[in-house]
Amino acid sequence: MTSVYPVVSIIVPVYNTEPYLEECLDSIVNQTYRSIEIILVNDGSTDCSPEIMASFAHRDQRITTLTQPNRGVSAARNAALSVAKGEYVLFVDSDDTIRNDTVEILCQEAISTNSDIVIGNMCFCYPDGQQSFFFKRLATLSKQHPLSGAQCFSELIEAHIFPPMVVFYFTKRTFIQKYQIFFEEGIVHEDELWCVKALVYAPKASVMNFFHYYYRLRQGSVMRSDNMEYRLYSFFRVAKSFEALAAELQEKQEFAKAAGYVYVRIFYVYYSMCQLLLEMKKDTNEYKAYFERLLVNIYPVLSQLQQRYCSSFFYNGNRIFLNA
Repeated sequence: MTSVYPVVSIIVPVYNTEPYLEECLDSIVNQTYRSIEIILVNDGSTDCSPEIMASFAHRDQRITTLTQPNRGVSAARNAALSVAKGEYVLFVDSDDTIRNDTVEILCQEAISTNSDIVIGNMCFCYPDGQQSFFFKRLATLSKQHPLSGAQCFSELIEAHIFPPMVVFYFTKRTFIQKYQIFFEEGIVHEDELWCVKALVYAPKASVMNFFHYYYRLRQGSVMRSDNMEYRLYSFFRVAKSFEALAAELQEKQEFAKAAGYVYVRIFYVYYSMCQLLLEMKKDTNEYKAYFERLLVNIYPVLSQLQQRYCSSFFYNGNRIFLNA
């Protein structure tokens, strides 16, 4: 593949990750595949992250740096997407690292299968140095030829191995632009929404059991912050956006099965909300009625398996409070 532009755009939002940023960027600039651009977005950092970014940009002409006031990771990723030139996009968080052959292997898979999305795999890295591989069962899907994204999404949900984190996904940029699959700003848990929408609409998706991404579990990250009200608000926004997406999909016959599994994700979100509400010492009554009405309304259009999943998440969420 020849192009006057880089083949792959690697997008890295940066917010106060000074202790980890150099290791992250080292893993990116040392990729075996060289036709890349690296877009670093300083999201209003108040530590020395901007100086580290500038140092790397000075040494490597493939690096572009953007700066914005603190608006969150979604806004940072969207800003980078607006200037990206690569044929494919890979997202990396600034406190994580990737294997040095990540781009080479994912790019080979995308080109050989003509996939709009390639889903890799992840290693979780704990503060004590231990590692775990949560998504090993993806190997069962990796043996298949590329599927439609909707079929891939449905099979991943059925196998309980759907990965709702954007760093798993290696994606054609023209596909993102065509379907306007950008990140919803002003919330956390934005990955959940982006991954579902992107995968469902992808004409072709491929799954690899390739552990390319090293995810650092640490205190102080956005997803482990103490801002529970913000997380609760975000969960509900995601659920509402899923509801609109499912309704849109139901209008197209080829997406009917995937629409049912989007409803499954809605009730998974409700279950997560119940866990958070318990931690906040608040009851679920404000939300329970909404999700109960939704379950009643959608129940007739779901398959038996989807009915079982949705009901299980709903009732198990409610049961959290009974067992507390």
